[in-house]
Amino acid sequence: MTSVNNRKKVLVVDGSDIVLDRMRGLLHEVDSISEIFTARGFEEALAVMATHQPEIVLLEIALPGKSGFDLLAFIKAHHPNTRTMILTNLSGEVYRQRSYELGADYFIDKSGEFELINRIIGNDASVAYPSH
Repeated sequence: MTSVNNRKKVLVVDGSDIVLDRMRGLLHEVDSISEIFTARGFEEALAVMATHQPEIVLLEIALPGKSGFDLLAFIKAHHPNTRTMILTNLSGEVYRQRSYELGADYFIDKSGEFELINRIIGNDASVAYPSH
């Protein structure tokens, strides 16, 4: 369910508190976001998904316990309309390809493409970043 005025709920899943804090700060600048939730791993993310039903999930591949790929596969199987963005330092082509095979909408390299996140989530028409 989309929030009032078409604003979106976003879930950020990462094992690093530093990254979660940075993402919260970054995403607070996006007007189209109504709420920001965070989770540190697979199980916590599932609980947030069930309770808050975010429209957008940003997730790291390297998570404690099950991987971000496991979470991505679950999201696409059980919440197919949820937009997903892999946000990782594992930027090799094999990771990018696997992300898209599992249904990721976007793949962002934390070290080189971080600035694209707000524009993608904010649906900025000037973003020249292909989803695949």
